[in-house]
Order: sequence, then structure tokens, then C-alpha cells
Amino acid sequence: MEGAFRATYRVKPNRIAGQANLVAADNSAANNLVAASAVNSLIGVAAMVVGQYYMTQINGQLDRINDYDAKQKAIFPATCFANLHY
Repeated sequence: MEGAFRATYRVKPNRIAGQANLVAADNSAANNLVAASAVNSLIGVAAMVVGQYYMTQINGQLDRINDYDAKQKAIFPATCFANLHY
């Protein structure tokens, strides 16, 4: 290969296992990875915000259910007592 540097690699000590031709890397692929990483980070932040929104909604619903349950527990003994004396 023209413009390449020759290298050898070893698997066992003192034994050459093979050879490789080393050429300069194309950095445009690395630049694309940086852009993709930035987009991935933005999507992660957006997912966290949406998750927090829905967790707040679920928490509100659970509070309403808890309030309803407390009211039912307060009314139930009075209802039973009223039915016994009716």
C-alpha cells in the first residue's frame, strides 16, 4: 500500500504472528460521532423531563385515590352503625 507504514504483531513472545499496513485515519467519522452523541444526550434529557412529568401526574392520581379511600374509611363505620339501628 502506498503511504502506509508496515507493522508486525505478536501473539507469543519472540514470534511474529502477522503484519499490518497502517494508514492515516479519516477523522470525518469521529466528527459524526460527536454530533450523534450530542443528539443522544438531548434525547436523554427530554426523556427524563417527560418521565418526571408523568410521575407527577401519577403521584397526583395516587393522592386523589388515597383521599377517596380515607373518606370511605370514615363513612363506612357510620353506615354500618346506621344499618344496624335501622
